[in-house]
Amino acid sequence: MRVAIVTDSTADISAQEAEKLDITVVPLQVMFGERTFHDGIDIKASEFYPMMAAHSDLPTTSQPSAGTFVEIFERLLGEYDEVIGLFISSELSGTVRSAETARDLVGGAVTVVDSGLVAYALGIVVLEAAALAAEGATAADILARVAFVQERTHAYFVVDSLDHLRRGGRLGSASAIIGAMLQIKPVLMIRDKTIAIYEKVRTQRRALETIADRFVADVQGKNRIVAGVIHSAVQGQAEGFKERLQVLAPQAEWRVIELDPVVGVHVGPRVLSLIYFAE
Repeated sequence: MRVAIVTDSTADISAQEAEKLDITVVPLQVMFGERTFHDGIDIKASEFYPMMAAHSDLPTTSQPSAGTFVEIFERLLGEYDEVIGLFISSELSGTVRSAETARDLVGGAVTVVDSGLVAYALGIVVLEAAALAAEGATAADILARVAFVQERTHAYFVVDSLDHLRRGGRLGSASAIIGAMLQIKPVLMIRDKTIAIYEKVRTQRRALETIADRFVADVQGKNRIVAGVIHSAVQGQAEGFKERLQVLAPQAEWRVIELDPVVGVHVGPRVLSLIYFAE
């Protein structure tokens, strides 16, 4: 049994990991006016954030078309027995709907999973699935593992401003206005497939302490921890946060990742996030 794993570019999986584990990564798109870039292909995170800072208008994003997925699914079904697609939360993007349309058109052994997650939270699930696929696991076993990891993957983050989330329609305008008036630094989380406020605090320092406290509570007594500090254009702060967290959980598999451009459009620069899975 050969199972192909497909995901989208918001998963923050490196090109090296995708190649090693035979993961097909489908890019979303970022548009600056009439210029269109394919996430992770002709625009990288290191290029995107300076470009966004230089433009007064917020760039827009778009999911892959159903036709793009049809081509990918048909090609993979010619090489593999089954295809499993793991994608960004359907509450944050239309990617799942495009993939489902393509699945119905292709009519082969294709399973589309709405991860309910985004960024490296999705990446953790995809990497776990791909590792099993590389070992020759069945689609049923892979999907069971996916469900297990989804339930135990957490994403907390603090943004520099709520304005990007408000303008992009990912957070209610009332929450954004309240945040601006009170000058709060809310700790945000992924819950029920969308972005929600976990706790409201006054400073970034307290926000990061809140995230660290939640992390310690969740990973206590766990045998395996996979964790990433995700950031948008604040590499130094991310490295410092990771070093603080490593003291709390030195046994974890740690990494620092710059957030992909598509998600960066909606959360803005100077984001710090902790994403982790523990079992």
